[in-house]
Amino acid sequence: MKILDLIDRLDIIEMKNYNEDLIIKGIAFHSLKVEEDFIYVAIKGYLVDGHSFIDESIKRGAKAVLVEEFVLTKNPICQIKVPNTREALSIISSNFFHNPSKKLKTVGITATNGKTTTSFLLDEIYNRAGLRTGLIGSVIAKVEDEVTVSVLTTPESLELQELFYKMEKAKVDRVLMEVSSSALELYRVNDIDFDIVSFNNFSREHIDQHGSFENYWQIKSSLIRDAKEES
Repeated sequence: MKILDLIDRLDIIEMKNYNEDLIIKGIAFHSLKVEEDFIYVAIKGYLVDGHSFIDESIKRGAKAVLVEEFVLTKNPICQIKVPNTREALSIISSNFFHNPSKKLKTVGITATNGKTTTSFLLDEIYNRAGLRTGLIGSVIAKVEDEVTVSVLTTPESLELQELFYKMEKAKVDRVLMEVSSSALELYRVNDIDFDIVSFNNFSREHIDQHGSFENYWQIKSSLIRDAKEES
């Protein structure tokens, strides 16, 4: 994909060494997963800053990097500066896989408790109705009969968009997806086109993660608040 198309919709502050005809063959936000002609997304984590691994990503074949601050590198590379690289990762991942969730019927489920139970019940109901289903949650990710064990309740945006792409290719009729508060806070589902959203319940668990009860409420309820009008 041309980088010009990949970065469509990004809020770009400034660019260095940019060439709109540059071809990008993949995306990585871990430097060890970078391959030839990839774009590397440098994310500031809670413990580690991905900007520290830009030179490593270049060694592995990165042709461009998304950054929140320009980095002096040993070799020149296209650097695209944005306000928030986590948010940008969601956008370019959706662009790279051609916005697959827009072509699927997706149910997003959030709750303090019971997300997995709800998603499994809906999966069974849709299956018995003769529909092909995909499932994304804290236990498994499923594309029809292909099942993998989950690491996160809601995967990172890059992995999430790839799952939706696989579901589109498998002609899945319905996607049932658990949406965690972390996923909402960290922009993982920003570019998922939900057709149905469900906020099942809310209690005081996980407050430490979000700082306060009010913050937790604001994050959780954003799934409903930010839903498209027709959902």
